[in-house]
Amino acid sequence: MQVPRRPTREELEQLTQAQHTFFGYPSEEVIDLAEGYASVAVFDDYITVSPGYTGKIMLVVWRAMPSLYEAYIWNEKGELQLVKQEE
Repeated sequence: MQVPRRPTREELEQLTQAQHTFFGYPSEEVIDLAEGYASVAVFDDYITVSPGYTGKIMLVVWRAMPSLYEAYIWNEKGELQLVKQEE
């Protein structure tokens, strides 16, 4: 089982851009929010059980409540991309 790690500054900056793009949050606030109000973990070598995704993922759990969370993957261009939750 892989152990997650804390995100790098560059990864937090990518999270800032993703949060701004997907949710419209002001870019300058996201890193402060992520560092103060969320638990952020990066898994470097995530692999799905069936064919699908292999690579790095980021999980963000907001401290207001555990039901507020997001998952991100890096696309082929190296950009952080929000993963839509299954309903």
